[in-house]
Amino acid sequence: MKLAIVFSCLLSTASAFVAPSVKNQATSALASAFENEVGVVAPTGFFDPLGISDSWDAETFSRYQNGEIKNGRVAMLGVLGYVVPEVFRFPGEIYPGLKFADVPNGLGALKVIPGSFWVALFFCIGTVDFLTYEKYGFNEYQDLGMDEETFATRKQNEISNGRLAMLAFMELLRHDITMDAGDPMITGLPFLYE
Repeated sequence: MKLAIVFSCLLSTASAFVAPSVKNQATSALASAFENEVGVVAPTGFFDPLGISDSWDAETFSRYQNGEIKNGRVAMLGVLGYVVPEVFRFPGEIYPGLKFADVPNGLGALKVIPGSFWVALFFCIGTVDFLTYEKYGFNEYQDLGMDEETFATRKQNEISNGRLAMLAFMELLRHDITMDAGDPMITGLPFLYE
């Protein structure tokens, strides 16, 4: 144990004798072009430790940011899709002969709902996405007549909430894959199952 501590101390001091990297200076200079964009949050600022955005122009950054917003919106709906069925089930049928109450939550629904429903859903969503792209552009924000400061705050909130939803959805998916059959999906809120 002592040897490991001494070895790690020697390695950390050895880096003091290495010349500074020119690539890091270039990365910080290029990253500063996006430092004031919506979605940049403290304390990390524009977070790109691998320098992936070094060759990006403003159009490429906008395209990736719009993709992040769109994925965040889908993840927010995905989290709702996991949480709401734990509390409430719609009346009626999701498919002829299949009631909402009979559909399990999470990935179990893929086995119960027929494939023709998923194909129709996929094409409906694709059609809406295709038709609205021409009218609204790629995921542009709509001007709702609010002042500039409120509008910037709303955009920042949507990006931050979308990032949180992407993490939450991945955790719900992991939990769904690893849980035993019959276990509650949301384990942190036991009053839901009483």
